[in-house]
Amino acid sequence: MQKYKKHYKIEKNLSLRDLLEIFMQTSLEDSADKIIVKKYFKDNNLSWMIYKWKVQIYGNITKTDYISKTWPSYFDKISTYREFTLERDGHILAKATAIYVIVDMKNKKLIEIPQIVKDSYQLIQERNFEKIEKASIKGDIYCEKNFYVEREQIDLNGHVHNTSYVFWLEKCFENNSLIKKLKVFSITYMKEIHYPNKVNLLIYKDGENYNFSIKTNDFNAKGKCIFND
Repeated sequence: MQKYKKHYKIEKNLSLRDLLEIFMQTSLEDSADKIIVKKYFKDNNLSWMIYKWKVQIYGNITKTDYISKTWPSYFDKISTYREFTLERDGHILAKATAIYVIVDMKNKKLIEIPQIVKDSYQLIQERNFEKIEKASIKGDIYCEKNFYVEREQIDLNGHVHNTSYVFWLEKCFENNSLIKKLKVFSITYMKEIHYPNKVNLLIYKDGENYNFSIKTNDFNAKGKCIFND
């Protein structure tokens, strides 16, 4: 079993949001030939959703050609792990793990990974991270901003696309150079955000960690950023 790879010609310096979009597009193309799985999902009103991301970046990703690679690495009872790398000339410039779950869209609940999915994806047992830590909200308040959900931020499942959370986070750092020095990013999606809505983003500085929460009436996501010196 080989890792799926896709060539990208990058015309600008990549943001974190751009990087996640590349990884998700690579994943979609890797799954494009899973016709049986697609039919099963359609017949049973199921949808993939990302539960967690963890990303590590090794310096700025500038304008040039890259190879994005992805592979499924692990199944547990209700989730599946998918790994990613962005490479140039055989060197890894960024790596990531996304944890996916499957949602019954009619009953709005998670389901166990069906056997048809396990049979359709050949695992490569190579993990980018030994573990993905739980989000911890502590520290001194570094930044607080409020945002209003825009219609264009809503995905096909009727809730805010997961990269919009990153867009809000980047807005808190846009007036300084920190986001360009991003080394580690992680996020756990806890509850969907719908339109219309007002979103509160709080970032807390705790040593080298910039912990953050995104909430409406409830916590919708929590995560962490670590930056290079």
